[in-house]
Formats: sequence, structure tokens, C-alpha cells
Amino acid sequence: MNTSHERDQTVMEMLSVKNGEGWKALRAIMTPTFTSGKIKNMFPLVCDKADALVKFSMKEAAEKPYVDIKKNFGRYTMDTIASCAFGIECNSLVDEKAEFPRKAEAFFNVSYTSVAKMMLAIFAPKLIKLFRLSINATETDFFIEVVKQTVAAREAREAGPRRGDFLDLLMEARDNADNPDTKHVLSDRSLVAQSVLFIIAGYETTANLLAFSTYLLAKNKDQQRRLRDELQKIVAEKGDITYQGIMEAKLLDACLQGESRDSTYGSITRFTPTWLLH
Repeated sequence: MNTSHERDQTVMEMLSVKNGEGWKALRAIMTPTFTSGKIKNMFPLVCDKADALVKFSMKEAAEKPYVDIKKNFGRYTMDTIASCAFGIECNSLVDEKAEFPRKAEAFFNVSYTSVAKMMLAIFAPKLIKLFRLSINATETDFFIEVVKQTVAAREAREAGPRRGDFLDLLMEARDNADNPDTKHVLSDRSLVAQSVLFIIAGYETTANLLAFSTYLLAKNKDQQRRLRDELQKIVAEKGDITYQGIMEAKLLDACLQGESRDSTYGSITRFTPTWLLH
């Protein structure tokens, strides 16, 4: 998309948008960032947020006639992304006015204005460039600025322990002296773009997956008991919920990644665990 707006130029650096040799070079740098070992290092951060989610939801269940679990999952997902990606504690579960989730929710809200801009970009791209209009949501600026400030703070700090989060891994890849090409491919703008992509790609997808899975488990109590038994067995063997234990939980994997093997079930089965279709 040919646009001169700073926001759009940053978005165009995202891995999901780039193509050709640019995509290939960037993917080669990004892929090692998601090795199982590096993801495992983030596992304690995820567990901390999961514990907070359980505690908050149990408190709500005791005080209210119902719990809006989809909203809670959305807040949990944003807290986890903010922590794992940027080392930011936004505490959106307990803070109704937390800025991170509000901006994320607004970002995914499709308005008439955003549709009109997209139509202009398709049918009258010269007008977009002439008037320096942005085709991306203004909330994108918030996430771009958060990343820029966090990067600047980490670059200014003295040598010390690293969190090992997503942003640390990207900065490490950018500054990799063994591969001078990374400085060109993973520029400062590109680094910001991949970090914002982490938020965009992980927020609504994860929250919706958790919400659908929870709903289906609530509707299928026998399978819910099977899953609980599997997890209790893992805790008994490992002493706690561990990264390795999660990797070995086959029924949990089926719950979250199941897909229909029979087209007669229709499109809704994209969200339906395989074991519910047997």
C-alpha cells in the first residue's frame, strides 16, 4: 500500500505484510526468536498472569450472579502480551480503565470511517497519499509509541539481568554482531513493527480461542472432567503445571487445536475441538 503516513509505513514493515525477498530475510531472523527454549523462558510470566486470572474470576464468581469470562480472557491476554512482549504491567484485570486493553478493543472495532478509508486506498490510492491519510487505526500509534519508549529505556539502561521477553529477543537479533545483515533487515522501524504485530496477532485470536473452548467445555461436562483428570495427573507427576507438562497434555492440545474431519459439521467446527465431534 503506497502511503506516506508514518503509521502506515511502520505497519508495512510487519512480517505479515512484507513479501518476496524482504519477507524471506525477515522471517529468517524472526524464526529463531520462537524456539521452544526461548518460549519456555517466558512460561513463568504466563503462569503469573494465569494465576491472576483464576484469582480474579473466582472473586467475581463469589460476588456476581455470572462472570463475563470472554472479557476476562481478553484482559488476561492483554496482560500476558504486555508482560511477555514488553515487560509492562498493565493490570487490566483489576483496572477497568487500563489503557492497553481499551486501545486494543478500539483497534479491532471496525467503523464506517475505517471502511471508507480502505475503499479509498483500493480505488483512489492517490487521494490517500495526497492528503496524507492513514488507512490504519489511530490506536496503532499508541502501541508504536509504547514500543519505542520501552526500546529507548532498555537501550539506556546499564548492563543487568534481561527479562528474556519478546522485545529483548528482537533487540538481541537486531544487534547480532555475527550477522551484520540483521541491522539492515531488522531496522528500528521493523523492530517496532514486529512488536506491534505481536499484540495484533495475539490479542483477539487468543482471547476468542479461550472463550470458545471454555464455552464448549461448560457444555460438555464429561469432557471437562476428562481434561481436569489429565491436568491433575500432570500436577501429581510434576508437582505443578510445568511447560513440559503442558506439552505432554494431549487432551488439552485437542481442546485448543481440534479441527473437524467431516465437512458436514460446517464452519463453526473451526472452533470445535476434535473430541467433541466423535
